[in-house]
Amino acid sequence: MPRRRAWQSLAWSVAAVVFIVAAAAAIRWIPEFLVGWALQSNPNPVAGLSLTVAEYVTAVTNARQGVLFAVGGIIAVFTLLITLAKHNLDREKQILDQDANWTNRYTEAIKQLGDDSTSVRLGGIYALERIAQDSLRDRQTILDVLCANLLDISPVVESSGPETVSVDTTAVAAVVGRITKLSPPRQTVVLRGTNLTRVPLDSADLAHADLAYANLTRAYLTYANLNGASLNGTDLTGAYLAKALLNGSKFNDANLTGALLNGANLTRANLTRANLTGTNLTGTNLTDAYLTHANVTGANLTDADLTRADLTGANLTGTNLTGADLTGANLTGADLTGANLTGTYLTGADLTGANLTGAIMWGQTNSGKNYEVKITREYLKYRHAKGIDKIKGLPVEGNTALT
Repeated sequence: MPRRRAWQSLAWSVAAVVFIVAAAAAIRWIPEFLVGWALQSNPNPVAGLSLTVAEYVTAVTNARQGVLFAVGGIIAVFTLLITLAKHNLDREKQILDQDANWTNRYTEAIKQLGDDSTSVRLGGIYALERIAQDSLRDRQTILDVLCANLLDISPVVESSGPETVSVDTTAVAAVVGRITKLSPPRQTVVLRGTNLTRVPLDSADLAHADLAYANLTRAYLTYANLNGASLNGTDLTGAYLAKALLNGSKFNDANLTGALLNGANLTRANLTRANLTGTNLTGTNLTDAYLTHANVTGANLTDADLTRADLTGANLTGTNLTGADLTGANLTGADLTGANLTGTYLTGADLTGANLTGAIMWGQTNSGKNYEVKITREYLKYRHAKGIDKIKGLPVEGNTALT
């Protein structure tokens, strides 16, 4: 690039010299040529040749003035071109200087990540964040470096006690979360097998992120965008995922024990064999979700939308399904022992082979007192459920509280 600028400067200098010489020659000889040409081409040679010396000088002077105006216009255009070229050169130099500055800042920040001092390491982390904010071109590279750094300093390890994270881990995770929220294009996040216990990732854009086998115990992911993310085998025990976007996310074999998912969107999410024991799924959208053989024991699914959800072989023992919508859901072989089905929508739900031993709903007397009602086949028939004849654990008759 410097050699190119040198050649450009030389070319412009040569062009300027040539132009000056040509302009001087034009001013000196072209006016006389024009006057002479005009005299020779005049149709009335007598009148044309009757110019006095004074008139001839005046004619040449007028012609020279016209040439000067023309040269002045050319000089103005030439000056404009030179200014534009200089502006482009200055802009290129500015970009080069800026790139050099970012490179120096990036190199220094990377060095700081390996320093023995916590404060110096934190300085390096925040320096990388600033570069990511300033340089769209380097943003993904910096995100990759920070994700790799997280895996280096905080891998998931086999431990009998609770895992903890360092100040560095919390800081890097927070910076990663903030970078993902910057303007498009969306960044790719790979945090597979990373220990992210209690890290703050609220509102982070982690769509299609790879978080498989990570430890996100009690992590803060409220309002986070995890659409299409891979969370297979991930530990999300006690994680905060309220209002999170989890459309199409994969939670195969994930541990969501005690997690808070109230109001989250899990449309078409895959929760096959996931552990949802005691999970808060109040008002959650699980339309078309896959919960085959999932453990949903004691979970709260009040007002959840499970339309067309696949719950084949799922364990829903003691689950609260009050007001939940199970329209068209597949509950074949599911265990609903002791489940609360008060106000549950079961139209078209397939309960073939399901176990509803002790499943209940709550009724209310005229005085407003609540009372427990055992679920019966008559009630399920009233609710238009399917596979009723093959349901296990239901009494033949009972109070269905249909009115």
